[in-house]
Amino acid sequence: VDTHDITTVPTDDIPDHDLLTAGFPCHAFSIAGKRRGFNDTRGTLFFDIARILKHHQPMYALLENVKGLISHDQGKTLEVILATLQELGYYVNYEVHNSKNFGVPQNRERIFFVCRHIKGFASVGRNKKITSSEQIIQEWLFQTLLNNLTEAQKLQGHASKDWVVGYL
Repeated sequence: VDTHDITTVPTDDIPDHDLLTAGFPCHAFSIAGKRRGFNDTRGTLFFDIARILKHHQPMYALLENVKGLISHDQGKTLEVILATLQELGYYVNYEVHNSKNFGVPQNRERIFFVCRHIKGFASVGRNKKITSSEQIIQEWLFQTLLNNLTEAQKLQGHASKDWVVGYL
């Protein structure tokens, strides 16, 4: 078991990887806490995740936190997180899920960020062997984008599904 403090580990010492999974401390964002956000040292751990993503650019990242992150600081914290991930080249979808819906005997709502690096979209339509898992993930991401088409169109100012196909 590695017990290093990730904030002190140089990114060069972290092996390359295709998937980064991380849950940054929720105390700073939870309605049960003081909600100091990025003013709480625990709340800044997200930026260490961003540091690792920037350096290694894994194809996927899965991040988790409390549902209260959505409303923290009137949504500004969520905006910072999404903007940071997008600046790093990640397409981001987030959803809230409750553990009780997955066979866990507790009622805990969590936000999950599913991120895919834009470099993965560059291979769509090219002659490349795609594994079953890649195909499933691509189809899921495409469906997610279609399901959120209205929001995506508002952001981009487009009104047709052709934009989505062109984007991908």
